Amino acid sequence: MPYYAVARGWNVGIYTSWDQCQPMVNHYSGALYKRFSSRSSAWNFLESHLPQRELYMITERERLFSRGTDDCVSIYTDGACRRNGRQGAQAGIGVFFADNHPNNVSRVAENRRTNIGAEMEAVLEAVSIIGSYQLDHVVIYTDCQFIVKGMNNWIWGWMKRGWQNINNQPVAYKQEFQFLNAKRRRWRIQFEHVRGHSGIYGNEQADKLARRALP
Repeated sequence: MPYYAVARGWNVGIYTSWDQCQPMVNHYSGALYKRFSSRSSAWNFLESHLPQRELYMITERERLFSRGTDDCVSIYTDGACRRNGRQGAQAGIGVFFADNHPNNVSRVAENRRTNIGAEMEAVLEAVSIIGSYQLDHVVIYTDCQFIVKGMNNWIWGWMKRGWQNINNQPVAYKQEFQFLNAKRRRWRIQFEHVRGHSGIYGNEQADKLARRALP
């Protein structure tokens, strides 16, 4: 198995195929990378070019975030809301990586206390964690059709119309969608819909985390 060590690029680290490595160095001025036949040699290359803080970040990233057969990190998000749309509404968010994962999130929603508001805040929390660890090639699973269709289908029309929807009304959560679109390109994030309460383990756990946060 080849090992590609990227010491200067869009995302430094060790990759196990050219398909993984190429997006990290393409169009990056002064990219520094090399192919090796062993992981230890690739790591030695990084040690000779990177400061300790970046080496530590790479180690933590690889320790904490496993990848599936599709080479993606999977994150499940969910939101929960009581008294949605009414006075005194309460909302919580859940972000699930794996059982007992230190980056799982269960907290009260800080922004819009509605069903969609909590769903959106959970996705934004996941993206914040992605950025903190410089994760790349991530799939965020949510049961919120509005977010998934917004990111995968509607956003291109919204942008062409100056962030107006098909009814010529301002797009709800415009700033959040703009932020997610920028980060999607930076970290190669995909947004996938999962059916809620259908026995999908990650979704069920994110739902539990969100509900646990409700006051």
